[in-house]
Amino acid sequence: MNTDDDYTLLSSKEVSELKQDMEYLKKNPLGGSHSGKTLQESIDKLNESISELIEIFKEASDMMKAEERESDVIISRIAPIEKRLEELSDQNQKIAKGILAVADMVAEKERQRPQQQIQKPMPMMPPPMSRPQNISKLPPMGGLPPPPGQPISLPPLMPPKREEKKGLFGFKK
Repeated sequence: MNTDDDYTLLSSKEVSELKQDMEYLKKNPLGGSHSGKTLQESIDKLNESISELIEIFKEASDMMKAEERESDVIISRIAPIEKRLEELSDQNQKIAKGILAVADMVAEKERQRPQQQIQKPMPMMPPPMSRPQNISKLPPMGGLPPPPGQPISLPPLMPPKREEKKGLFGFKK
């Protein structure tokens, strides 16, 4: 053994007081001062607040999980509806293109119609004959003779028959 170490003998009373002080410091590490007490109270309040905050986070996590499950259910219900809407949109585009194509065809036919009317041969009609002036003049249909010096004229021609317009698929409107 080393003889240089100093040993002090303590009484059992002193040892028991030291033990009590140790226990007190373990229970209250900040001591018995006023600032130590307020510091201990602040630490206790902080500990409670952190515990409450942890509970709030747990509840929020549970709520988010429930919302995620609900959103998955909603998405699974909406997906077929969204697909149908896309199909309807595609069909509407095709229908609109078809309507535009038909409208273009009708417009083209309308543009060609006046040209066809000009090119149509006139019905065979005998050319007007020049009448000799000394043919006996018949009174007009009204029963009165024409005023003197006015040539006898033929009744006016009937206006050309207008073609009836037809609907989109050739039916009459």
